[in-house]
Amino acid sequence: MTSFEYQLHPVGPTVTAGLIVHAIDRARDLLEFYRDKTRSLPDEHALFATLAHAPDGSGTEVAALVTCHCGPPADAEKAVRPLKEFGSPALDGVGPMPYCQLNSMLDAGFPRAPSTTGNRISSRSSVTLQSAR
Repeated sequence: MTSFEYQLHPVGPTVTAGLIVHAIDRARDLLEFYRDKTRSLPDEHALFATLAHAPDGSGTEVAALVTCHCGPPADAEKAVRPLKEFGSPALDGVGPMPYCQLNSMLDAGFPRAPSTTGNRISSRSSVTLQSAR
């Protein structure tokens, strides 16, 4: 592919979004709920499921939903209600927030990988470097 075209749409600055965390032993039920829910989401509602570690840094395994609704607040509240009411969440962090906050919310769990370009070159043997000349 040599090009990619897309159309941007205004979002925010405030969206209804956040993280809903469940105990790992509810993972199967949560993933089935996620599967069923995502079959009919409107364009303005995004929903992701993950099996991860608790955001408190404890290392506890959890099942979680991350959601964002960028439509009118009344529509968003109605759309996220079933997510908030499913099971007994250990953490419900869904509510109005700046889109930029949502966009960086999971950054700590996915740090940028260090550049390895220098390492690949410096770790090559002198024979490999000679043959590359």
